[in-house]
Amino acid sequence: MNAGTHHNVIKVGVIGAGMMGEVHARTLTDSVPGVLVTAVHDTYPGRAAAVAAAVGAEAFDDVEALLDVVDAVVIASPDEAHAEQTLAALARGLHVLCEKPLATSADAARSIVDAETAIGRRLVQVGLMREFDPGHAEIAEAARAGTLGDVVVTRSVHLNPRPWVFPMPAERAITQSMIHDIHSVRFLSGAEVDYADVDSVADPATGSIRYVAARLGMSDGSLGLIDLNVGSGYGYRVDAEVIGTAATMATVDPATTTTWRAGSVSSAVPDNWPDRFVLTYRDELVAWVASIRSGRPVGASAWDGYMANVVADACVRSEREGRRVAIERPDRADLYRR
Repeated sequence: MNAGTHHNVIKVGVIGAGMMGEVHARTLTDSVPGVLVTAVHDTYPGRAAAVAAAVGAEAFDDVEALLDVVDAVVIASPDEAHAEQTLAALARGLHVLCEKPLATSADAARSIVDAETAIGRRLVQVGLMREFDPGHAEIAEAARAGTLGDVVVTRSVHLNPRPWVFPMPAERAITQSMIHDIHSVRFLSGAEVDYADVDSVADPATGSIRYVAARLGMSDGSLGLIDLNVGSGYGYRVDAEVIGTAATMATVDPATTTTWRAGSVSSAVPDNWPDRFVLTYRDELVAWVASIRSGRPVGASAWDGYMANVVADACVRSEREGRRVAIERPDRADLYRR
């Protein structure tokens, strides 16, 4: 962080000006005090220029040049660029909010953990933002406090409205979408994953994956159950539930209104993730900026991103090979004990 940033506006660069990057750039500009988006990069210069103009920033053709003129960076580029760009930011001592996944493999994510450990302080927050959703946070707090009793089952249900690529391979569905749910199961239960057992349902005509179901064996003896509907065609939904020996706690339907009409009842269904999590993304960014100022990290760490990749890799193998895959969990570095 540049000298004096604690008392001045934090200059933030945004790498990736697609839908996610634009959401972050506009949210930082409109809803987060004490920051200024000053630089935007995208592999498509026209897209970078459009987002930069919308938020009063400068468009950059070169990532390295952008990193040299900011205090912190949001990385919302294509997944395969996340690790390299995060490492480049760490080499400059920058604070990073890296969208999920942290990397496209566990080995690449581990390189980020090792780089941050060598620095000796947490600079990376991973965009596994459900930690900032009030329902998810309340369930996790109750589980940690013991008010649910012993955790028996943690469930995450995830419906996407449409496939973002076609045909959809199982590996991409797991590493790009289910990775959110993998982190949710760890976050909600407070336990780690010992094994993964994954099945999928494909369109027989195209081979495109329609549905992925994961059964995760947890380190406390509980189960983590994940249902991912890759392309429902009828809206977006994310629900979570923890079943304990003393109580069960679940998130509620995000609909805010119900309509009664001629013998039927209907509720609004979010079209996609910006509708469901718009306030969560805002709260994530507010917390990130506050953590930069305070020096107290929040949210999913690089270690959490790494562990999500470790489990995702096991899920991909399980789906591909049709068998349960055991997970060898690395020892958590002291930097990430919280």
